[in-house]
Amino acid sequence: SITVHLAFSNLFLFKPISCNIMTITRLLSSFVTKSCKQQQCQIRALQTFSLRNTRGENNSYKITTADASRRIQQNYARRDYQKYPIVQEKESTDSPVISNNKTNSQNNESLIERIENSKTLNDLLLIFQQEHKTEFRPSHISTCWNKATDFIIGNEESETNPEFFLPLIEHTITIIKDCNEQEISNILWSNAVMNTTNPETIAPIFSHLSDQYNDKKITLAKENLYQIYQAYLWFTCEHGQTSVLPNSLLKECIMAFATQENIASDHLKDVLVIFKSLGFKSKEDLLCPKTGYGIDAVITHEDSPQVAIVADGPTHFVDYNPTGNTILKHRQLGNLGDRPILVVPYWEWNQITDGQRNEIKRKEEYLQRALDSLQDNE
Repeated sequence: SITVHLAFSNLFLFKPISCNIMTITRLLSSFVTKSCKQQQCQIRALQTFSLRNTRGENNSYKITTADASRRIQQNYARRDYQKYPIVQEKESTDSPVISNNKTNSQNNESLIERIENSKTLNDLLLIFQQEHKTEFRPSHISTCWNKATDFIIGNEESETNPEFFLPLIEHTITIIKDCNEQEISNILWSNAVMNTTNPETIAPIFSHLSDQYNDKKITLAKENLYQIYQAYLWFTCEHGQTSVLPNSLLKECIMAFATQENIASDHLKDVLVIFKSLGFKSKEDLLCPKTGYGIDAVITHEDSPQVAIVADGPTHFVDYNPTGNTILKHRQLGNLGDRPILVVPYWEWNQITDGQRNEIKRKEEYLQRALDSLQDNE
C-alpha cells in the first residue's frame, strides 16, 4: 500500500544518512514505531533493504569532467574521423539575428527529426558520425541516447558491441557541462536501459551530476530522480561500480522512487483469482527490499518458494514491446531482487479471455506453464 512507501520516504526526513550509504539498513530498522502494529510489519519488510558497497568510500572512484575531456580530446586527435564540410547559410535580406535564429531552429528540428526517424542503430550512429563535430547539441545527444534504447528494445542487444557507443559516449562527456538536468538524467537512464555500454565510461557523467547538485546549479524533478536511481542501481548493484552520488541526492532519489503509488488493476485481480483456484495464497502491493521496486503481488504455495507477480497493463508496452522502464524493472528485479518474478502481460492474458471456451481452465494452464518455465530457468 502507499503507506509502505510513505513510511519508507519519511525515514529520511527525520534522520540524515551518514557518509556511507550502506547505513540505510540500520536507519530503516531504527525507524520502527511501536505504536503502529501495521507499520511495524511494513517497516520490518524493508529492514533488509541494502545496496552493495563494492569499492569503499564515495570519492574513491571519482573522475572529473575536466580529466575525462582531456583524455577524450587526445582520443579524438588519434581518430581519423571523416570530415564533412560546413554548409554556409545563404544571404538574406532579413535581419541577421532573426535569420540566424530561424535557421538554427530549423536545423535543430531537422536534425532531431533525422535522429528520431533513423531505422537502425547503424543509421543512428552514422548520423552522429556525420554531424557531431558541427551540429550536435545537448538536445541532440539526449535524443540520440533515447533513440538508441528503441533499437536495443527491438532485440538488437545481442548484436550490439559496447565499443559502438564509445564515440557517442566520448562526445557526450565533452559537452556534458552544457546539458541540463533533464538531458543528464535521460542519458544516464538510457545507458541503464540498454545495458550494453561499459559502466566505467559513464562515471564522469555521474561525477558531473554530483558536482552540479553540490553546487546547487540544478533542480531535479521527481521524474529525474526516478531515472537517476534506476541508473544508480545499474551502475552500482548490477555492475559493481562505486557510487559517486552525494548521500543527500541518493536520499532524494530513494524517496522519489519509494513513494510511487501502485494501484491494483483489474488485470492483476483476475490473475490472482486464478492463482487462488490453483491453491496459491497471495499478498498484494509489496516493496522489493533489495531494490525498492513495487511488486504487484507475491504468491506462496505450501513449501514452495515465493514468486513475485508482475501483471503489466497497456502502459507498460508500445506495440506489444516493453517500454524502457518496464525492461529496467524486469531486469533489475530479476538480477537484484530476493524472489523470482513472473510477468503476466495483459495482451497474452486477454487472448485467453477473448471469447474462449473453458476460460478458467485455459488461464490455469497458462499460469501453470509459466510457473513450470520459471522453475526450469532457475
